[in-house]
Amino acid sequence: MCIINNAGLFVAVGIQGIILTSTNGLIWDVINSGLKSHNLLSITVDANGFFVAVGDYADIVSSSDGIKWKLQNESSEHPISTLFSVAVATNGVFVAVGNYGEIWYSTNGNDWNITI
Repeated sequence: MCIINNAGLFVAVGIQGIILTSTNGLIWDVINSGLKSHNLLSITVDANGFFVAVGDYADIVSSSDGIKWKLQNESSEHPISTLFSVAVATNGVFVAVGNYGEIWYSTNGNDWNITI
């Protein structure tokens, strides 16, 4: 699992696409990511509170509030790729790294491109 905090909201991601949220770190709510059989491995949040999580099969999900999530990348397009980590730069560019030397990037967290 991976966890991040933004403005008092903890958001954790993990196995079978689980997303957990908490405002106090003690009581957690389970959020549906729509990824029931894929793992989410990393999460980040930008200065505006926009969350991005990545994982197996190059799955990318995003949320403007940490509660409602949207799938940004279809697993079928990259079935053997795994995105291991995601970060956001101070200029707002999201960058995710995966196996096979893939580097994915997005300027808005919604539209993604691959570079090697």
